[in-house]
Amino acid sequence: TEVAAFINGVLRNGNIAILDQHLEYGREANLLGTEIARQLVARGFKGLICMRSGNMAVPDLIEYQEAGAHCAFGKDATMKQAIEDIKVAYVRHIVQQEPRISLVPSHDTEMCSDSDIPTYYLI
Repeated sequence: TEVAAFINGVLRNGNIAILDQHLEYGREANLLGTEIARQLVARGFKGLICMRSGNMAVPDLIEYQEAGAHCAFGKDATMKQAIEDIKVAYVRHIVQQEPRISLVPSHDTEMCSDSDIPTYYLI
């Protein structure tokens, strides 16, 4: 299946996995990105997991974190903002290697982009 091929590819060659929360895989059943995140974590993926979603309320962010995500950004985030925020989350992930439960909007940190659209680091 496409999902299995994606997961195997990430485990083999990936450092960063960017998952959309609501995925449609053609003939396959629709999946949640959080389900794929859980599978990656269960299979030993040590890289960065990012969620992309239109749902960015605190309960959603907690769900992403509990699934193993390290950062989340909205579908309205620009590519430039997403890249900058992923870069910051990746450095934090490499340095920390252990997530702490704290939701930090990127616009409150000194290392984030200048956009008004927040990205959340799940640290």
